[in-house]
Amino acid sequence: MFLNIVKLFVISWIVQGDAQESRIVGGKDASDSLAPYQVSLRSTGGSKYHFCAGSIISENLILTAAHCTNGLEVDQIAAVVGTNKLSSGGDHYEINKIIIHENFVAERLQNDISLCQIKEEFNFNDKVKPIRLDSRPKIRPGSRCVLTGWGFTDNQRTVPDNLQVLNVTVLSNRRCSEKLAQTRDLTPIEKTQMCTLNRESEGACNGDSGGPLVRNGKQVGIVSWGIPCARGFPDVFVYVPAYYDWINEHIQ
Repeated sequence: MFLNIVKLFVISWIVQGDAQESRIVGGKDASDSLAPYQVSLRSTGGSKYHFCAGSIISENLILTAAHCTNGLEVDQIAAVVGTNKLSSGGDHYEINKIIIHENFVAERLQNDISLCQIKEEFNFNDKVKPIRLDSRPKIRPGSRCVLTGWGFTDNQRTVPDNLQVLNVTVLSNRRCSEKLAQTRDLTPIEKTQMCTLNRESEGACNGDSGGPLVRNGKQVGIVSWGIPCARGFPDVFVYVPAYYDWINEHIQ
């Protein structure tokens, strides 16, 4: 059940070799300086298409979702940073190591968090910078966050080229569980997860998985799963503060 939902976020890179996944629903073009931490994870074969997102968190580490890297070898993924466009620019990096949370459960998307270590260190500049991680134990419902990514713009798979940005509103885990239960028999949202919900026609879509959710300049979430796309139901994220210690264990 959960696996079917997550496939809606990343399936096109598996079955549409030449398709690029690229836009948040209801978003707008991001300025060049808005998200210098943004990463496009791409296939190394064929058309080298974007399939998931991530964020730079240190000189050589990318934070993303475990379902983005699960089952893949390091030579199947490349990271592109320093550009808002999928079609041009940016610096390309090879992956040296994939670290998936030891308690990741694909069928239920529990502990859906992963790290990619690049072979070389990032060349930091105005367009390539790490994002700080939020370590606070709780974020109030109603708080506003910034979501960036290259997920589809609609259910017709419209594919613009530019990185998209959307302001989203945090929803309590209780209300999130209630909303999702209206359509599917889903396990309640856990303390290691968080949700956002905007009006219908605004939210995450295919290709946004693994991307950062940011509040006050710090990353608070990782795009994990949802009911695609922007149909008035919550988007579910990995709650970064719950994994702050786990992440820091791997930052050298």
